[in-house]
Amino acid sequence: MKNMAIAAAISLCLTAAPCRGERYGGEFLNIAVGARAQAMGGAYGPAADDASAAYWNPAALSRLAGHELLMGHTSLFAGLANHDFLAAAGPASSKLWLGLAWVRLGVDGIPRFSHTVGTPPQGEFSGNENAVFASAASKRQLRLLGRPFCLHAGGSLKAIYNRLDDRQATGLGLDAGLLATIRLADLAGEAATPSGGLGDMILASRRPYLGTLSLSAVYSDVGGTAISWDTPRQHRDVRPGA
Repeated sequence: MKNMAIAAAISLCLTAAPCRGERYGGEFLNIAVGARAQAMGGAYGPAADDASAAYWNPAALSRLAGHELLMGHTSLFAGLANHDFLAAAGPASSKLWLGLAWVRLGVDGIPRFSHTVGTPPQGEFSGNENAVFASAASKRQLRLLGRPFCLHAGGSLKAIYNRLDDRQATGLGLDAGLLATIRLADLAGEAATPSGGLGDMILASRRPYLGTLSLSAVYSDVGGTAISWDTPRQHRDVRPGA
């Protein structure tokens, strides 16, 4: 009975909480994806360089050298809730990178009780929240004050589908991101030549230990993402842009 009560409480937190305020739609998307990103405390936007970039910063997809498939599964609340992530990404051409990702948070086997106190459960139902990201990115080599750097740009169109028992909700959102990377060796005065060409790359390649400086900016839910429920009384949750 204790597990049943906890499962019901989790379901209410995951799905019914937005009914108290429209600002909290799509909260399941705040759960970080990717083991490496979670180990970094969520500070993964500038460092993203794998298929999970579709979630963190779509611009970073253009850092992938090849095709990747990434999967993740997390059991929450002693197994009462499950968080899953699946992503595939890679270059489509020399100038275009594509990615597709799926995020799911679900609670299964929630007991259904009647309004009469003390009666046994009458079957079970489930609640789950899903988001699918379709992402694209590109990059371009530029120069600033004579120093070479790479500018990445990308965006994600995400479709949200939630289900609680026999009720459903859908929504569409848009994310946009920028990422600038520059090798620190290129910033050092002695690593640059007047020509700013092959000599720069040769000298910089001799000092790889200096690493790379990455700066990123991400705007999630551009214009706000509305999630509409098919309830008798029309209700709409909104995930604000950030």
